[in-house]
Amino acid sequence: MNCDEVLSYFNSTWFSKSLAELDSKDERDGFSMMEFVGAGIEFLLIQFEHSVQDEKHIPTYQLAIDSLALKIEGIIRIIARLAKIPVTKNTNNGTYEMLLDDLLREERINSIIIPEDICLIKYLLTSCGWNLRNDIAHSFIKRKHYTKTMAILLLLVLFRLTKYDLTGINDSEA
Repeated sequence: MNCDEVLSYFNSTWFSKSLAELDSKDERDGFSMMEFVGAGIEFLLIQFEHSVQDEKHIPTYQLAIDSLALKIEGIIRIIARLAKIPVTKNTNNGTYEMLLDDLLREERINSIIIPEDICLIKYLLTSCGWNLRNDIAHSFIKRKHYTKTMAILLLLVLFRLTKYDLTGINDSEA
């Protein structure tokens, strides 16, 4: 399997469908998940291909991992929005985006995303495991800790998220 075949797979899923989301001016803005994650996936796959083609190639996974780890959180939020699950919390101090941990505990998210996928996402992105989301967002991760295993597991999460196509449930609102 090569880069083009993997990208073709993602482009055959809901990741390539146009999604309408309200922007900050309450105007509908169309985009696809592939516009969101495609560059990170492609960069990662090119690193894999170069490693196979040239044993002297030293791959760098940092850019892809930084991009994809944070984008996975965004995909979870988009899945929640498509399912009409709130992704914000109202407090006395205002309205805030829910923490990823809180979102992954939401009963309705757990009724959409299977437990094994929730577990894998938590293991990779939250303090229950590697805590990549926090460590990347706050620059706590060192370059030497960006590994092929980490990259492969993030790619696996993306493959697994392609099965949660909720794009048709809100067509009447677009």
